[in-house]
This record gives sequence, structure tokens and C-alpha cells, in this order.
Amino acid sequence: METLSLLLLFTIIAVGAWLSIWVLFSNKKSIVNQTFVTVSILILLWNIFGYEAYRATDSATALQYFRLNYMAVALFFVAFYYLTIHFPVVSKSRNGWLDYFVIIAGIVFAAAAPFSELMIKSLQFGSGGELTLRTGLLGDIFYPFTVIITIYTVTMLIKKYATLTTAQKYKTKILIFGIILFALFNLVFNVLFFFIYPENYRYTQLGDFSAIFFMSFAAYAILKNQLFDIRIIATEALVIVLSLALFIQILISPNNAIEVVIR
Repeated sequence: METLSLLLLFTIIAVGAWLSIWVLFSNKKSIVNQTFVTVSILILLWNIFGYEAYRATDSATALQYFRLNYMAVALFFVAFYYLTIHFPVVSKSRNGWLDYFVIIAGIVFAAAAPFSELMIKSLQFGSGGELTLRTGLLGDIFYPFTVIITIYTVTMLIKKYATLTTAQKYKTKILIFGIILFALFNLVFNVLFFFIYPENYRYTQLGDFSAIFFMSFAAYAILKNQLFDIRIIATEALVIVLSLALFIQILISPNNAIEVVIR
């Protein structure tokens, strides 16, 4: 599992960085493109902190990384909200007060996570390897907050759908699919799987790594008109994944000199 986690982490970092650069330089002035880059950076931090938390061998270190992980997740939902209200055009029918609420709530969650027990009180490893997280006052309402934001943004995109052009509708469907896929993976692995099998907590990282689906679908939706050949893009992505797999295998396998050269 350790090797798989490392491979997935390198993959999401490589793909996330590649998509962010591509999206940003396709239109530096677009608020949608700028927000996508912000979302991607926060996703990468979310995954890096989560990986370090699950890799930690003592409770104190794991606790600090989990708190940083929660901080990145809280900021992600603020950026994610603003990405959806501006994509593909600004949602004019939304409640303006909700904009202020989301950003203020997100900042409060993010600020409280690494510096207090309001988000996560404590963390313990059980004798059987199970992980026990005790959330604080803000932590108890954080998950409902993320669920409500996700449902609201998807609902908002669906309502906006009727007013869009044919091309914009297609892009919106792609983004909605990416959001739903990402949400389902997180629901299964980060919530259900974690509570049902706490001793196999490392597998909950699959929920975090599923962010690569959201980034990929969102980038495709933003760049759809500029995608000259999807086969070239798929080939490049496959080359990146295979190269990372070989690189990691070289680092962690007990190879002799000849095997290293061959790889």
C-alpha cells in the first residue's frame, strides 16, 4: 500500500501541475482559469498533507499533518465554490450573502485547523492499527458544511444549465460529472470505508487521490475548444504515469546496478 500511495501521490502532483500550467497559460486573465489553478494547488496540498499523515508512525506527527490536511480541504471548498459560480458564466441567481458565508466559514475552518483543537481534538493509533480521530466543535460541523456546499454547487450548475449555449451546456455536464465522481469516491473511501474498517485507514487515501478525476474533467471542460487531439493528451498522461512508476520502483526496489540501468 505504501508503494501504491507514493505512486498515486507522484501521479496527482505531476498531472495537477501539468493541467494547472496548461489552463493558466491558455488564458491568464480568466477568473475561471485562475481559480482552477488555486483549486489544483489546494488539492495537491490536501493530498501531500494526507499522505504524510497516513505515513506518520507516531500520533503527534500524524495529528499535525491531519490538521494541515483539514486546513487545505477547508480552503479548497472556498475556491471550489467560486470556480463553480463562475463556470462557464457567472451565476446571477445565487444568494450574494452565501458568497460571504462560504468564504468566512472556510477561513474560520482553515485558521482553526492547525492551531487549535476546534477541528481535531486528538488522534490515536489502536493496538490493531485502527485510527481514531476525535473532532472538536468546528470539526463536527465541517463535514455537513462540505456536503451542503457540494450539493448546492451541483444544484446551481443544473439551474444555470437551461440558460447556457449548446457548447456551454456540454462543458457544464463534464464539470458536473467530475464533481459527482470525486464526491462519490470521497463518500465511499473517506467516510464509509473509514468508519467501517478503521484498521485499514490507509485505503481512505484513495478518496483523496480521486481528486485527479475532478481536476482532469474540470480542465477538459475549461480547455475543450483548445484540445487539438485527445489521443496526444492521453498518450502524454500514460507516459507520465509509467515514468513515475519506474522511477519509484528504482528507488524502493533492491535492484543491482544492471537492473537499474535496464530500467
